[in-house]
Amino acid sequence: MTNTRHTPEPWEDNGNGLIYGQSSGDNDEAPFVADVCNDPNAYTEQEQANARLIVAAPKLLAACRLVIARWEHGDLAEAARECGDAVACATAACPPWEDESYSVLLLYPDYANDSGTETYYAFVEAADPIAAVAQAQRQAVAAQEGVEIEPEDFAPLLVTQGHHASEALFNK
Repeated sequence: MTNTRHTPEPWEDNGNGLIYGQSSGDNDEAPFVADVCNDPNAYTEQEQANARLIVAAPKLLAACRLVIARWEHGDLAEAARECGDAVACATAACPPWEDESYSVLLLYPDYANDSGTETYYAFVEAADPIAAVAQAQRQAVAAQEGVEIEPEDFAPLLVTQGHHASEALFNK
C-alpha cells in the first residue's frame, strides 16, 4: 500500500482555473489544490491546458505506479492502457482506443487439441485490440470444462474491429 500525502483525488477544475480535490466528508469543503488562471473572465487555452495537466496528476502518478508494478510481473498491457488514459486526460485528446467491439480468433494450444488446428472465436467489448485478445483468452479458458489451460496459451490468429458473425468477410 502506498502512503500518499497529496490531496485525495479526483481533482477537478471548477471551470475558472481553480483546482480542487475530493472532500473527505459530507460537510467538508473540497480542498484547494491550485490556481492556474490569472483572470477568471479570460481563461486562456494555455491555462486550460495547465489545469488539465494538474487535474491529471494523480491519474498519471497511479499509472506510473502501475507500470512499475506490472513491469515486475511482466504484464505491461494494462499499465499501457492506464498510461494512455492518463495522457489523454492530461492533454484533452480523445484516445483512439475508446471502447469498441472486437471479433477475436484464437488457436488452441497444441496440448489441448489433436490436430493443432482447433480454434476459438470470441466476440468481446474491449478498449483496444490487445485488451480484446486478453479478454477473449479469458473467455476461452472459462469455456473449457475440466481442462487446465492458461489464457496466454491461446494464440491470437486474428483480431478485427466489430462483431463479424455469419457474414462474409470477402466478396462484398
